[in-house]
Amino acid sequence: MLSRFLQFVTISLILRLFIPFFTDSVSLREANAYSFLEHRSMPLLQSLRQGPLKISVIGSGNWGSVIGKIVATNARNSYIFNDDVRMWVYDELVNNEKLTHIINSRHENVKYLPGIRLPTNLKADPSLEDSVKSSHLLIFVLPHQFLKRACQTLAASAGFHPNAKAISLIKGLYVDDSHKPKLSSEIIKDTLGIECCVLSGANVAKDVADGQFSETTIGYTDMESAMIWQQLLDTPYFKINGVPDVAGVELCGAVKNVIALAAGFCDGLNFGTNTKAAVIRQGFEELRRFATYFYTGLVEVVTTFLCICID
Repeated sequence: MLSRFLQFVTISLILRLFIPFFTDSVSLREANAYSFLEHRSMPLLQSLRQGPLKISVIGSGNWGSVIGKIVATNARNSYIFNDDVRMWVYDELVNNEKLTHIINSRHENVKYLPGIRLPTNLKADPSLEDSVKSSHLLIFVLPHQFLKRACQTLAASAGFHPNAKAISLIKGLYVDDSHKPKLSSEIIKDTLGIECCVLSGANVAKDVADGQFSETTIGYTDMESAMIWQQLLDTPYFKINGVPDVAGVELCGAVKNVIALAAGFCDGLNFGTNTKAAVIRQGFEELRRFATYFYTGLVEVVTTFLCICID
């Protein structure tokens, strides 16, 4: 009983430490960190009374393995999160050996992230349903064409925690029968009935895995989500910025690559810097118009563009 009491006191102190830090990092001037601690309607933080938050990474490719490495390292050094992080792996044979067995025994994803050692508390699981059982935090980082089926499977099993939250690291847009683009975060929210934030940035997976400095942006729905995801994902070399605009971050993260291609074409065709600057400017203007047309009232255009399009 005494140890549980001490753990709860420790968690409370940690929350008081990291909340002001995050508020500064995302420039949320209107946020009052200490009144947040007294807010009784934040169910996920209240779940800490029953123990640390459980984490699941859904996807184990190049980027998924890097994110698994980050969150498992942070979880191991925190009282807020459960030490063991489960990562769903689509099991396949690599040199006649199951990839899940290789990851769990050698602590390396030899197919998708070779040469990078993974934390021992990152556990590969071939079962999608088992990998999210009782989890509070679901990190989606799989190819977008597999997202709908994965969400349908998770919705049918309903094995994650009732107060679970999700974050999508998926780039790509869906187009439904009404010819309106649909975001990955919308599919997760609509199918699973949970809030979903978004992480996106100009991040090369191998560079992040090697510990090279980079920044990224989280589009969040509420302050509780923002603070928890920042605490889980932020490292000295992978810095998190936040903006209260899920749709804007996800759209910019997906469509800005088209602008990057156009800028590259300018270099390949030996166009001058004036032409390249014009292409980039017009590309951003088209992106702004696209975002405001399809997501009027949801996209904080100026704030999000400064956070992610320049990233």
